[in-house]
Amino acid sequence: MILNITTSDWIQIVIAVITLFGIISSLWISVKTLKQNSKMIEETTRPCIVIYKETIAINSPTEYIAIKNFGVSSAFITKLDFDKEIFNKINGDFKTNLEYLKNIMLAPGQRYLLPIVTRKSEIKNITFSIEYTNNTRIYKDIFDVNLSQDYSVAYDKTNSTPNKELITIANAIQELIKRIS
Repeated sequence: MILNITTSDWIQIVIAVITLFGIISSLWISVKTLKQNSKMIEETTRPCIVIYKETIAINSPTEYIAIKNFGVSSAFITKLDFDKEIFNKINGDFKTNLEYLKNIMLAPGQRYLLPIVTRKSEIKNITFSIEYTNNTRIYKDIFDVNLSQDYSVAYDKTNSTPNKELITIANAIQELIKRIS
C-alpha cells in the first residue's frame, strides 16, 4: 500500500502534519498567553502591604512605624513577626500595638501609624516579617526598616511656647505642603 501512494497523497500528508503542528503551536501559545495575562491581572489587583518608618515634623519630629496597603484590593494580615526584645527597648506600648495588627483587614490605601521613639535608643534597624492574604493567595514579605533614615532631615523647628502659636501653625502648614507635594 505504501508503494501505491501518489505525489498528491504525499502532499496531503505533509499538509496534514504542518496543520497539526500549527494547531499544537497555536494552543501552546494561547495557554502561555493566558497564564501571562492571569499573572499580570493578579499583580495589578493584588494587595501590597509595606512597612516603613514615617516622621511627622511639626514642631518636633514624631516617629511612627507605618503599615500601609498600597495595593488595590483588601488584605487580611495573618502573621506579623518582629524582634520583641528590640521593641521592649524602644517602647513597651509599641509591642502591644503591633500585636493588635494581627488578624485584621487592611483596605486599599489604608494605613496604621504606630508611634515609636527611636532617637533615644541605639537601635538602627528593625526587621518585620509579614504574611497576608486576599482570600485567593498568600503573600509574604520581609522589611528591614532603617530607624535613623531621617535623623538629619527631621529636626526640632521650635519649641511650643506661649505666644508662638503662629510659628506652630506655620510649621504645621509646611509639613502639610511637604506631604501633599
